[in-house]
Amino acid sequence: MKNRLELFRSQIAAFDGAADPMSAISKGYFIEEPHQSSTNALFKRISLRPQSKILLIGGIGSGKTTQLLKLQQLFQQAPDTGIYPHYVDVTEYAKPSDLKVGTLDAIVALELMTLLEKKGFSIDENKRKYVREFSYGHGIDADFEPQDDYDYWKPGVLSSSPHSIDAINQLTQALLSLIEDFHVEFQQKPYFLFDGLDRVDKAGKFTRMISADLQSTEIGFTIVGAASLLYNSFVASVDGIFNHIEYRSAFDMEQDEEARTFFERVLLVRSSQDFFQQAALQDLVRLSGGVLRDLINLSQESIQEAYLADAETIDRAHVEKAVLSMGRAKILGLNNNQYSTLKYIANKKLDIPTSPEEIYLLSTGKILEYRFPERRFDLHPVLKEVLVGVKGVKR
Repeated sequence: MKNRLELFRSQIAAFDGAADPMSAISKGYFIEEPHQSSTNALFKRISLRPQSKILLIGGIGSGKTTQLLKLQQLFQQAPDTGIYPHYVDVTEYAKPSDLKVGTLDAIVALELMTLLEKKGFSIDENKRKYVREFSYGHGIDADFEPQDDYDYWKPGVLSSSPHSIDAINQLTQALLSLIEDFHVEFQQKPYFLFDGLDRVDKAGKFTRMISADLQSTEIGFTIVGAASLLYNSFVASVDGIFNHIEYRSAFDMEQDEEARTFFERVLLVRSSQDFFQQAALQDLVRLSGGVLRDLINLSQESIQEAYLADAETIDRAHVEKAVLSMGRAKILGLNNNQYSTLKYIANKKLDIPTSPEEIYLLSTGKILEYRFPERRFDLHPVLKEVLVGVKGVKR
């Protein structure tokens, strides 16, 4: 009994979709993607142009965070590029609703000060104080240590008050000076990898921020964005800001054999030998829709179903229950128009999403976009399974 419980606990932990992606990489769970790895392609782009400004767009659970962390790791292993990669989750500083012009500049300034101070560099006190006053909305005395005033340094403390143009200009000057300090001390160019901004799905707000922040500096960055940004006027509005837009679509489990093999390897590298019956493994791959996080979450739910059923391995019946559970969860919260659109799409081939309902379903992972071997849109397979038998929906 104890050995079985320990086995299932270890497998539940291995398939934790909410786990730190860096932990998964360190445990050897990272598998190179089929075809040309987009991580390697971005590494080459940035190596060639260290001031590159790249927008990384993808749906929920498409692996954007893992890609940023792997990109950071590649640069850390290649110091001869002269690039210092630095990953930042913006949501640790501010809620998406509080983001505004000046936020990214403030975060970069704070992060550069932290990196410099860790190396023993003495930062000009006036500069140090101004950056923190701008960012947090209060003064900090010269002898400040984080442990002395911890409440000011917990996640989400950036001031949500708007800043004047003069204040932003002063911050820009402080930031430019910090960048120069960094060059002198590290002999490398800082390159920022911004995560968390895919939670900002309002194109206007996103555009205003990135059109202003970091444009007066020589800092390169890759920033994540929501998939819905591609289906409005956003791309045209940021023309000239980004050197490249990288889109992470779902993997096509129906038409791409290499992608299916990749997903099978993702499961096998995390699981005990023969823990998944072959038919169950194939069902998980197919019904994931080619979304990595959904593959992991479906697998974990299947493991739980198997344990509740007193089974020793995962079979198709366990996967079926997990699929229905995920499908129902994806339907929860839809309004009448969105649900009607969902049923309508289940019966027809979908062209490019254009209606507000279709774009919402796409941005929340209910409609999936595939780009290889051909571009197409389709309903998530778990939703098809749930909708079978619903009036007006064909099998």
